[in-house]
Amino acid sequence: MELLKRQVLKCVKSHNDVLPIKSEELEQLFGVKGPSIRNIIRQLRRTGHPIAESNKGYYYADSFEMIRDTVEDLEGRAKSLLKTAGCLRRRFAKQSSGKSLKRTATNNLIRKTEQQRLFE
Repeated sequence: MELLKRQVLKCVKSHNDVLPIKSEELEQLFGVKGPSIRNIIRQLRRTGHPIAESNKGYYYADSFEMIRDTVEDLEGRAKSLLKTAGCLRRRFAKQSSGKSLKRTATNNLIRKTEQQRLFE
């Protein structure tokens, strides 16, 4: 897996926002399926590699401006998932206790994320 991760990184680093590489191309190059590529990209990002994405593919970003849309997309998806989780939590909390939850950890996390964005 580490070898594959290094190979994907090398490949993505050779692409820019003008000529990104599509996930399908990475899949064909390395003989793996889309979920594996997305997992590798996620792992690389979590170790600090600024891999941006657009509707045209992945590329290695040189500045925050180049990766801003990717970061905002990730934050938006995270908020949406947290909102969904909070709704499910409240649904079953009401069912089991007859009371709505006060402030859930999910709501706190959403607020914290929104506050962090204000200070960027």
